[in-house]
Amino acid sequence: MYFLWYLIRKEKTVVYESVATARVWVFSPGSCRSFSGKANTENCSELMNHQTCFLFDAKAGDNCHEPCACPALLALFTSPNLASHKQTARRNNIITFGYTSPTLKELMLLGGAFNISSQEVVRKYMKFGPDIRFVIGTFESVAEECISQAIARFNSTSIVTSRNGEKSDMTSKDNPAVLFKTTAKEAEHDTFADAYLWSNVEWSFASKEILKRIAAKHSDAVDEFVQRVLDSTADIGALAGLRGEFLQLQAPAVIANGGMVDIRALTSNNNTKCGASVQTLFPPLNVEKVSYVSHQVQAMLDNCNDPSNLYDICGSFAAIDTYHPPFNFFQLTVQQNGVHLIDLNAMLAICAYVRDKHGDDANVNLYFVVPSDKYDEWKNMQSFKYVPEEGGKQIQSVLSNLPEDSRFMLSNLRQFVYKYISK
Repeated sequence: MYFLWYLIRKEKTVVYESVATARVWVFSPGSCRSFSGKANTENCSELMNHQTCFLFDAKAGDNCHEPCACPALLALFTSPNLASHKQTARRNNIITFGYTSPTLKELMLLGGAFNISSQEVVRKYMKFGPDIRFVIGTFESVAEECISQAIARFNSTSIVTSRNGEKSDMTSKDNPAVLFKTTAKEAEHDTFADAYLWSNVEWSFASKEILKRIAAKHSDAVDEFVQRVLDSTADIGALAGLRGEFLQLQAPAVIANGGMVDIRALTSNNNTKCGASVQTLFPPLNVEKVSYVSHQVQAMLDNCNDPSNLYDICGSFAAIDTYHPPFNFFQLTVQQNGVHLIDLNAMLAICAYVRDKHGDDANVNLYFVVPSDKYDEWKNMQSFKYVPEEGGKQIQSVLSNLPEDSRFMLSNLRQFVYKYISK
């Protein structure tokens, strides 16, 4: 609806067909008409104009049909179920839109219209995720039943099955798709429409509570389960968020197990000069969670001083996810193409802390922990990101191009890639 409103504001000619209601609306500058049935070039001559935008709100299943062939630019609003657009997907003049989940702000506005308090909306959102049915439109017991049944049926291939819209014998109550949410990727797009293309939609779990419940279900063999999930979602960019959540869930325990691990030093920005993969022995550790409060790096690291512990950092600390004092820092990542930008200010604070506590010769070892299928992609030193003091857009820079004072502070930083495999 927002896209329709946007096009009308731009005084574009728009044909909107809703399969679910079997109705068509035609919007031209200064006029509007509507009729029942399906749009085609005979009852809607506007579709013969390639400047017209044909918004087709698809419906999957037995009663689905595909939009008519026409010169107009087709914008297809659909679930990922290919049953609704097998033929259409072959056309050149098509934009395919994925459904993105409502934000918490949007749900709070909607809740106000139904006299539901903001606190109640937030509570349900944190528990069930952004599904409007669960937050606004149903009894909590029904929502709990749907989530519980979906978790019971969830397995390591459910993510890909749900994303691809593959058919299953599941009912709407136990379909694992209710366990996920979708968001548009954070990126600059050439046009308004680009932000909503299905290829620019990312998947993640609907809530942290749901992820915890899934992990609890597989608690007897959670290492093997997480590894199967990572394997089944490899090379699907839209599922990077989900892979990351699973890696965050289990990697601290795997790192703490210790043992021989494949690592490679990242010593150059030229991938032809990367270090060789070396098996390295890591000690067994205890996992302890620690909270990070914004801008209090020193206070947090001061509380992480037991070398027998691996500290799992809770909170939005930009540079690292876990820490083994005094010198080993771990960043968990599923980023593709061997790239994960380092937050410059956070890393400067870490390097300054280690220098202050252990002298200028003490090294900071930063390990990028990646799934095994991504290990070979990691060959270059990672660049840094920062916002200039005078403001403006974020800058990306290799170490050699940073200001001289920053290069000095980072001279004790060593980068490695760590091959994650569930023990």
